[in-house]
Amino acid sequence: MQKIDVHIHAALHRQERQPSARNPADCYLAEAEELIGHLRAQGISRAVLLSSGEKGLDTGNAACCRMAQAHSGFLSWMCNIDTDTNPTEVISR
Repeated sequence: MQKIDVHIHAALHRQERQPSARNPADCYLAEAEELIGHLRAQGISRAVLLSSGEKGLDTGNAACCRMAQAHSGFLSWMCNIDTDTNPTEVISR
């Protein structure tokens, strides 16, 4: 049986940030290659990237699409549509 992680976040470029009170170990957002190595070590064979939306920079829809294309044997992705804009315009992109 395959293990699939259906909720991961990654960035085109590693992002350092302040540890959160909820999870002190959460102090950066990994690049896809680093995250894939960690997931494989856990026995996970596929993962689904979730974007931070249309306005997200290194973690937005376009970035997640590029990461999934670069690692198509391991990553898939789900887009996040920004409903603050015209939905027809967003979908056409």
